[in-house]
Amino acid sequence: DMVTAANNAARISGYGERYDAKCRNLFSDPVPADDLNGASAIILNPPRAGAKNQVKQIAESDVGTLVYVSCNPQTFAGDTSLLRNAGFKIS
Repeated sequence: DMVTAANNAARISGYGERYDAKCRNLFSDPVPADDLNGASAIILNPPRAGAKNQVKQIAESDVGTLVYVSCNPQTFAGDTSLLRNAGFKIS
């Protein structure tokens, strides 16, 4: 429901061509870095267990902005450590 609502909001707001939300199993099927390249931003709302496999792909991509929504400080710390090591600035 959340993904459908986000896509509908983007379409209604005129961003439908530039926005694409998807529900995906980030553990077994992360979006490859090559598919992320060229995106201006990523919004990531991982499960409590974090998104280590996906974060590795983001770190290898050329994406400049990542909005990471976390409900677990421990997995957030681990994921952001990988991102910092890849040159991302955490703010």
